[in-house]
Amino acid sequence: MNSMNFIDKYILLVYCIVEIYLVYTFFECFFEKKSWALEPKKLYLTNAGAVFSLYAVNLVGKRELNLVMFIVISFVFVMVLFEGKTGSRVLCYVVAYSIIFASECLFAIIFNQTNEKNMLMSGVHLEILSLKLLTYIMFVLVEQFIGTSKRKMDNHIFLEYLCLPVAGFGIMAGIFYSGFDFGTNVYVKVLITVCFSLLLTGNILVFYAFNRYSEEMYQNAENQILITKQQADLKYYTQMDEVQGSHNEFVHNMNHYLSMIHNFARQGDCKSIMKAVEEMNGHIEDSGTEIFCSHHVLNMILSEKKGRAEKNQVEFDAYVEPGVRLEMVSDIDLVAILGNLLDNALRAAGECRGQKYVKVRIFMQDVGGFCVFRIINGYSGEIAVQGDTLLSTKKEKGLHGLGIGSVNKMAEKYGGYLSCKVEKDVFTAVLLLSTQD
Repeated sequence: MNSMNFIDKYILLVYCIVEIYLVYTFFECFFEKKSWALEPKKLYLTNAGAVFSLYAVNLVGKRELNLVMFIVISFVFVMVLFEGKTGSRVLCYVVAYSIIFASECLFAIIFNQTNEKNMLMSGVHLEILSLKLLTYIMFVLVEQFIGTSKRKMDNHIFLEYLCLPVAGFGIMAGIFYSGFDFGTNVYVKVLITVCFSLLLTGNILVFYAFNRYSEEMYQNAENQILITKQQADLKYYTQMDEVQGSHNEFVHNMNHYLSMIHNFARQGDCKSIMKAVEEMNGHIEDSGTEIFCSHHVLNMILSEKKGRAEKNQVEFDAYVEPGVRLEMVSDIDLVAILGNLLDNALRAAGECRGQKYVKVRIFMQDVGGFCVFRIINGYSGEIAVQGDTLLSTKKEKGLHGLGIGSVNKMAEKYGGYLSCKVEKDVFTAVLLLSTQD
């Protein structure tokens, strides 16, 4: 194999990697990956398979075959990897291919490819790397302004970062128009080829790194919102518990109130009787808390969710087995775990076209080794599930999916796990928490 062939094959491999990467990232902006593709090893193998399949076809060297097989390989790749409506995925692929085609047309105009004098003046296929950089610029522009990915940058920052690939493409264009001929020196050809490929790769990596940073910032913001919500919920439940404590004290002192009213009645003091009765009514109205168990935070959560269910005309049936142990779970974690599960159940049940209900059963299992939370609710529509884990409804993203993710993490924190089961119009979530220290 001579050096020119080696350089050609090296450029061809870079070309195939970038082609698959561009289509992959474009689809990632609009669709969720299938559950099996969330495993890194399977994802890497799938990407590698697509790259080397495309590379093998390009080694044949037939332009018509390359064109047809690129469409076939890349289309099968994204259809297998991403989930969504078939029509939507096909339309997205048509848009992606249109961007590639438009980039090639623009490249031909810029470099005047119809003029043989301006083609391949270096003797090396460096125009392929220049074309891929231009295509990448076109893709990031489209993804930034119409994509739905959480990795999107702020528009001002994006325009600042865009200077880098535009400048890189300008350098490549300048070299072509300079008229330099690198065909007489093998070392110069290798150097220019490596530098061009590094320029292309570097631009992609810079955007990738900042996109990942933007995604992390987005996740941190969502986590902060969730933590703030949990703290507010805990404060609310604590206040409810204080009201319940005041009510319990009132019930305990009921005999004293009745004795006082009896004395006022004997004295014929109707005004004092009316005043005492009004105070008693105020105490009774202030406390609408139902008693489910002796654990004050758990009781407040169930009581508040039942009140919300009644307002939304959802049947709420909760039972807590006497002797349930939850002392190992912090109050704020209990609010996060049970609050998220019940919020999801109430939301789904409220939108259900059939019977609207939520059933909650909390009990001990394996001779007190685990505390089990079983929540059953009706639902309508589609639910995204990865194995036994609920991801989100098809219509909702954001905090809904984040809440379920936090439940999974907290279950692992307490030596347990969350299992979700979908069967017809019934959704069942079973959460196990270890009671062992």
